[in-house]
Amino acid sequence: MKKVFFYFLLFAWFLSAGQSNDLFEKGNAFYLEGNYQKAIDVYQSILDSGQHSGELYFNLANAYYKQEAIAPSIFYYEKAKQLLPKDEEVINNLAYANNRTIDNITPMPASFWDILNDAIVNKLTVNQWAKLSIAIMLFYVLSFSLFIWTDRTVKKRLSFVLALVAMFAFGLSLTLTFHKNNLDKNNRQAIIFDRQNSLSTEPNSLSDKVLDVHEGLKVFVKEYYDSEWAKVELSDGKTGWIKTSAFRLL
Repeated sequence: MKKVFFYFLLFAWFLSAGQSNDLFEKGNAFYLEGNYQKAIDVYQSILDSGQHSGELYFNLANAYYKQEAIAPSIFYYEKAKQLLPKDEEVINNLAYANNRTIDNITPMPASFWDILNDAIVNKLTVNQWAKLSIAIMLFYVLSFSLFIWTDRTVKKRLSFVLALVAMFAFGLSLTLTFHKNNLDKNNRQAIIFDRQNSLSTEPNSLSDKVLDVHEGLKVFVKEYYDSEWAKVELSDGKTGWIKTSAFRLL
């Protein structure tokens, strides 16, 4: 009975994946025809079914960009970048979309740790770091197994050295996996969707305004006062309170 249930789940997964691929191609066809809204509807239906990928987010962002919907296009380019951090098309199209925003924010100079994180930690997603850690662990197991079972001195020494290197690499990779996960949690990014809104000094509508912000601007959510207000930080270090309905978390 368990085998039957397993095969049923496997069949359902393949069927779902096939349907998603068909919908993806259908959405692409609408996009090529210039029917961007229908393409968006199809891509969104795939997301609603629980399927997602960097390519899907990228195509959805392109469709929104063609409709000059700046905030949604930037939002989905950023989602694509999370899954495809080194894809040049994603990076370039995101830059084009950001050039369409109103706010001109000068980022704070990057610290040494920011540069180090961008150079190493942010090159891979959390899932990619985790998969790399698993691959290194498997290599360690194979190397150590060879060390135990081989009788030849040269192979025994080589396998022992490889096992030590793999153990060190696994520890480093696992550390970077947790560090990347903490970075993502502590730097909750969001995109402003309101055409115009304001940052306030306090979480209420009567407080003084810090500055106006506009659609497409990326902010970092630092804390929540309640379900209605959140404190956000801009890339230049300015902070303020804004209603949670004004942005969408990435």
